Amino acid sequence: MRGYLRSGRADVFVVGGYATPAGIIATRTLRRRGIPFYLNSDGGLIKNDKKTVYNFKRSLISSASYWLGTGRLTADYLVHYGALRERIFTYPFTSVREADISPAPAGDVEKRRLRGKLGIGEEHVILSVGQFIPRKGFDLLIKAQKEIGSDTGIYLVGGENTGIYEDALKDTDRSRIHFLPFKEPASLKEYYRAADLFVLPTREDIWGLVINEAMANGLPVITTDRCVAGIELVQDGVNGYIVPTEDVRAIAEKARYILENDLCGAMGQASIAKIRGYSIEEMARAHMRIFEENLL
Repeated sequence: MRGYLRSGRADVFVVGGYATPAGIIATRTLRRRGIPFYLNSDGGLIKNDKKTVYNFKRSLISSASYWLGTGRLTADYLVHYGALRERIFTYPFTSVREADISPAPAGDVEKRRLRGKLGIGEEHVILSVGQFIPRKGFDLLIKAQKEIGSDTGIYLVGGENTGIYEDALKDTDRSRIHFLPFKEPASLKEYYRAADLFVLPTREDIWGLVINEAMANGLPVITTDRCVAGIELVQDGVNGYIVPTEDVRAIAEKARYILENDLCGAMGQASIAKIRGYSIEEMARAHMRIFEENLL
């Protein structure tokens, strides 16, 4: 890396992970040598930073010539720290290949087969995926279970219950809450396809790639107004809903509405239609268009 930075011999320089040691070195070296560069941000949420933190972020972000972001919220974040809005270019951020995007939501036959294989017995299935940490908000989904319905199972993939959810589990039907360990992609896909609905009740995600994955498998999505992927990809009433952070009742109401009104198929198809523009291949094509049209 240092050799390229010293020589300046590259058509395009892009700095990602700008707050990491490597990103800081790259940003400062390029700025000191007067070499134009793009700064990439996969997502961002504006916070009430301390002055020293704000000034540090601004010194890094504002030094770029152009910026790459994942949508409106990320653009607002970059502008907050000194980026020029007219020089921000948007690309579709994803971890999903074109081949990973299902042509249609799972039908009844496929769901019955997968649920039998996976040992799922409930009539309705809500899935969530992520680390079992407070920020992901799984305690909120657990608390919502008693208002969603006794015929609905909640499957949480990504760890084991080490006791952190004991308070949330009070007054719930524990037999309907299932904690599952991390799954390899092929196995996780089976859970996506067996589910009716995906819920990510996060307290904060600067993107949230599991939203992309759920949509690629034809699921409606409920997530919060602190999930950047949700804000960019979920349209209320079309392929899911955005609910306020920490609002257990809203999670339950929207989940129940989707399940009781048999909206999973139509909303799941809308998710697929939206996510087709968010493949890895399309992400690469978008970057190439940006670089070719704005060669530094």
